[in-house]
Amino acid sequence: MRLFLVILLQCLALAHGACVGKSTCEECIRTPGCSWCEQISNFTESSRCQSILENEKMCSTNLTINPISYSKPEINHMFNTTVNGLNQVQLKPQLTKAKLRLGESQKINITFRKLVDYPLDLYYLMDLSQSMHDDLQMLTSVGSTIVPNIRARVTDNVQVAFGSFVDKTILPFATKDPNWLAAACGTSNCQTTFGFHHQLSITPDSNKFQQALNDTRISANIDRPEGGFDALMQIAVCQDVIKWRKESLRVVVLSTDAAFHQALDGALIGLLKPNDMSCHLEKINNESEVYHYTETVAQDYPSIGQLREAFSQSKIQTIFAVHRDVYEVYKDLPKVLPNAVVQYLANDSSNIVNLIGESYNAIRSRFSLTIPTAPPSIDLKYRVLCPDSATWAENTLQCNNVSIPQEVVFQFEIKAKSCPTNKTQVDTITIGSDIIPDVVKIGIEYLCECDCERPLFSDNECSGQGNLKCGLCDCFNGRGGSVCQCETNKTNSELIGQCTDTQPLVSGGPTSLCHERGKCDCGECICEPGFSGKFCECANTGCPSIDGAVCGGSSNGECHHCYDNQTCICNAASGWYQNVGGLCLCNDNLCKAVSTDEQLCAGRGDCNCHSCSCSNSKVWAGTHCDTCVHPSCNKIEGTCGGDVEKCAICVYGTQGTTLCQQECQDIGINFIRLGLLPDCSLCENYNLDAGCMACRQNDEVIFPSKDCNTTDANNCAVKYKITWNKDLNGYYLFVQQSQTEDCPTFDYLVVVLPAVGGVIVLGIIGLIVWKFLKNRWDRREWEKFQSELDKQKWTQGDNPLHERATTRIENPKFYEKEEDKPLYQNM
Repeated sequence: MRLFLVILLQCLALAHGACVGKSTCEECIRTPGCSWCEQISNFTESSRCQSILENEKMCSTNLTINPISYSKPEINHMFNTTVNGLNQVQLKPQLTKAKLRLGESQKINITFRKLVDYPLDLYYLMDLSQSMHDDLQMLTSVGSTIVPNIRARVTDNVQVAFGSFVDKTILPFATKDPNWLAAACGTSNCQTTFGFHHQLSITPDSNKFQQALNDTRISANIDRPEGGFDALMQIAVCQDVIKWRKESLRVVVLSTDAAFHQALDGALIGLLKPNDMSCHLEKINNESEVYHYTETVAQDYPSIGQLREAFSQSKIQTIFAVHRDVYEVYKDLPKVLPNAVVQYLANDSSNIVNLIGESYNAIRSRFSLTIPTAPPSIDLKYRVLCPDSATWAENTLQCNNVSIPQEVVFQFEIKAKSCPTNKTQVDTITIGSDIIPDVVKIGIEYLCECDCERPLFSDNECSGQGNLKCGLCDCFNGRGGSVCQCETNKTNSELIGQCTDTQPLVSGGPTSLCHERGKCDCGECICEPGFSGKFCECANTGCPSIDGAVCGGSSNGECHHCYDNQTCICNAASGWYQNVGGLCLCNDNLCKAVSTDEQLCAGRGDCNCHSCSCSNSKVWAGTHCDTCVHPSCNKIEGTCGGDVEKCAICVYGTQGTTLCQQECQDIGINFIRLGLLPDCSLCENYNLDAGCMACRQNDEVIFPSKDCNTTDANNCAVKYKITWNKDLNGYYLFVQQSQTEDCPTFDYLVVVLPAVGGVIVLGIIGLIVWKFLKNRWDRREWEKFQSELDKQKWTQGDNPLHERATTRIENPKFYEKEEDKPLYQNM
């Protein structure tokens, strides 16, 4: 792994040329992948720093300075070794020393072995609000058996403590009013509402625990949430009062059936002072062993973050034993409180012993280290290898289900990302746990200096005129140069100092020989192409540019990027000067239409950098204020009719096709088609209607808009408005789109109904005439018939042509008497 890292750093150094130009050994070894050569021959001060592979080829091994990062344990007591009176050592090594070169890292393993189950200090914290009355009765009835049951079923090394809480005694959370308390408690013998009472410190005596329960009475408050966070904070910070054992597993069991108050809830009742995370427990009186929280009505509730910090410092684990109806409120607390557990509590707390046992087993099988804080110069990564896993878990320091005598391996990777200002500085990373008192430390030193900085006299390498220092000559007075070859009254260090600028290129940055942009020759910097200045401090890049042209272009000016100041030096001979952005883009000659013009902007405006600002923009515009934009200068008149009317009719009739657009623009008119012509005087600024949006460009001062009406070839009404557009500096037409009512329409009923009516009338008249003529003809025929009848001399009975329709035949024998014969023989 080490070889891979070295090769990787070397490749990076070669790829980026990071080693080139480093003129001192210290600068060189602070560059990852670089090494320094002390060898004199074939080297200059700028070529001694090379990649490790290059120097292996060019420099003798014993003259190559290439510090190697490493780490090793300094104190490494074995597990279960007695050290300083402590019986268990469960973390090792206890102290590791590391030396780091800039950009290199070291991996340090810390091993935890679980030796024994931890002694248990159990603090039972109970909610004494009225709704917990049944829980208190149950707990009191079995109090004497709780500790023995825990010893029998959980661990025999257990001690207990007891405390209780209600809430802050300020309305609307709670009140000390005895009348309200009597009404709220009914037949229960309630005690006055309080914040937190610590009733029993850590003790192995189960009888004292039973007595504390017997002395406890229920209380009451008004709102639903309780003040359990106040109690938890005091239990965590008042260690002298609680009397936690040093090596015990400290567990607080909070039993409640209600939600919790937290930070800022106190602001609702005027408690603006935040919780100070300090102990404020005092005895209720000199005769009592009960402590009470004195800041109940003075400080706000603690935040979850404050509890996390207090629990971490005091190494306290928390079991939230809550009723089922508030479980959702508490279930996410383990995400922010280290090693916390949330469990269901029976309505009468009858499962408390089983609950404590299950939670204790979960806690004791869990092990974690606190996430350490890395020094500013160190980049820290970590991971863990748990007993039941074959792979590393990244970015975590916790394992579950750890049993005796399993081991957990934690790996910390430390990398130096900068060298401290104090060259002798030693940093320490302290790593501990919220569960055990063991602490391990990692001491870090930095490989940021070269041992060869101590001067050594050399007769040959330094021309007999100086001392050798990391392969460089420190010349005597009167001599200078890389090997003291120059005659001067200054030493080589002074000559190098003449080539070394005291001012860094950027604020807070390093200084170097000729700023690594040239070489020093007897106290004078010979700059590489593209750089200039006494110390090669100026570059011809880095200045403001536009479209890739630095300073606006080489003909406009040159870039002088000296130190952290980028300045364009403009070509004043050609008239160029800087604009507000520092670019050489300003030239008064650009404000003349012809270079020979005597006046700028045609005498109608001011030249601002390279553009004209016309004095009367209502009349004159254009690059050089030589374009008249007033209606009076327009070739067409802004009146109804003429070319304007032709344009409007075209737009109306062809729905604004490209043909009309070209025709209108040829005469200098732009247009817009709208559903209805707007009344611009009624348009508000916030109105997003297309017509009102177009109205905003009108200049009613120069040209009041005109509403016009005409008709097209189809006798359709064409409505349009003539305006002056202040952006286009020209006439602008609003043409109303064709509407149904614009054109005259053909009403078929007007034609059909009269035609049909005429046909019917003519038909009726015809019938009347026919009837009249028919009656006359019939009358005439009748009269003729009657006339002919009158002329006849016979009647119907005498008509010789008439023959009766019947014949009578008589039987002569039928009649016996004469009188019986009929009168007529034939009928």
